[in-house]
Amino acid sequence: MGVVEALLFPEVSEYIDDIKAAVAAFLGFFTPYELAVAASIRPVAVAEDKAMAIESNEGLLAYMRANVKRLDIEVAYSPADARADPEVMVKIARPGIGAGEVYPLEIVAYKLSHDGVAEEMDDAGEFASASHWVLPAVEFDGVWESLVYDSAIKANLVRYVQVAMQLSDAGVDTNLVAFNRVVLLHGPPGTGKTSLCKALAHKLAIRLSSRYAHGQLIEINAHSLFSKWFSESGKLVTRLFSMIRELVADSDTFVVVLIDEVESLTAARTSALAGTEPSDSIRVVNALLTQIDLIKAYPNVAILTTSNITGAIDLAFVDRADIKQFIGLPSRSARYGILASSVTDLMRAGVVQAPTAGPTGCISGAGPFFFAYDELMAAEASDALAVSLALLDVADAAQGLSGRSLRKLPVAALVAVSSATQLNVAADIFLAGLLAAAEAEMASRAALDAPPDTAAHGADDIPRARA
Repeated sequence: MGVVEALLFPEVSEYIDDIKAAVAAFLGFFTPYELAVAASIRPVAVAEDKAMAIESNEGLLAYMRANVKRLDIEVAYSPADARADPEVMVKIARPGIGAGEVYPLEIVAYKLSHDGVAEEMDDAGEFASASHWVLPAVEFDGVWESLVYDSAIKANLVRYVQVAMQLSDAGVDTNLVAFNRVVLLHGPPGTGKTSLCKALAHKLAIRLSSRYAHGQLIEINAHSLFSKWFSESGKLVTRLFSMIRELVADSDTFVVVLIDEVESLTAARTSALAGTEPSDSIRVVNALLTQIDLIKAYPNVAILTTSNITGAIDLAFVDRADIKQFIGLPSRSARYGILASSVTDLMRAGVVQAPTAGPTGCISGAGPFFFAYDELMAAEASDALAVSLALLDVADAAQGLSGRSLRKLPVAALVAVSSATQLNVAADIFLAGLLAAAEAEMASRAALDAPPDTAAHGADDIPRARA
């Protein structure tokens, strides 16, 4: 099933069912291909020809622009499916239209919380033991969409939590069918593990908004659980999880607990067992594991953990995790997707000049400006294909870079090719600069790995944008 998430303006007071009906009618003016490639639609920014068509439904466009800031779209088919099967148009079910068809769309409507982060401090007020957000939070808006992976990692994580909740609702005995709603993401730094956890919590709060009135994210600072006063650490853990239990005791609240860099607990546990740390350390870790076992009994809580050091993860945590997902460096298609999203935003903002015509199905001035990776081979020659292939060259040159590093390349390219007085760069010039930035980053990393007597490079060794 596909999902359309309608982000409402903060001041909206319309009935949710009325908004959903308007969204369904609005979507009826877009082809399946347009929905597949759009990712998001802003009613205020739809192309003029599309706006004229929507205005045939009197008052619909004005209503959407007054109430809906953005529609995020996730359909159950690919752009290639939409191109290959012209009948797909009649297979998309919307409320009251084509019920029971092949590709139903669920519509959810939500508002963002602007409360910001609250810090849970230790008794002495010296450090924050946890950070607390009300979800969906404005801080995490757009993070989910910015994370690009090869496989269906994101969709599988959402589906896992949904299945676990369905099992709880069905009264399945966890002694016979074990599910703890505990996820462990592990892999090298810079691959988006922590961001994925926060974005997942945000996404779940949106998807479950019809079921839970509130969403909460509690991020535990694993390092802070071991203060210099080890005798007080146990009390800190107990107080922290007492607060979490108060939240999950409210059946109308969905709570996500995030423990980042969980391997730091392993280090303390191992040292304590070796006798190099006070015995209080291992008591704290055991207390933490016990508290996790207690709160997972609530059906409205999920526990997400991350680790940068796969080999150092505490086996006690590994045993509790239902999903142990490795998050590695992006492959070619993922690198292309990450770079395309970054450059698209620069084109949308007018920093980089967009191609004269985007791929077929372009629905607004916000893109898409690049072909999807799996469409490149079959695409016909065009300005959009030229810039897409140039971007693919950059993705090839950036093999081995993390997503975090890839998203820094556009700024390096702009520094090299933009005017000192104005940011408005032609696409071909910018993409040449982006390729040079990728090559420079790879050369810098090679220099760091080289022996000291060969690592030094002069200014002339830095790749520059091709003329």
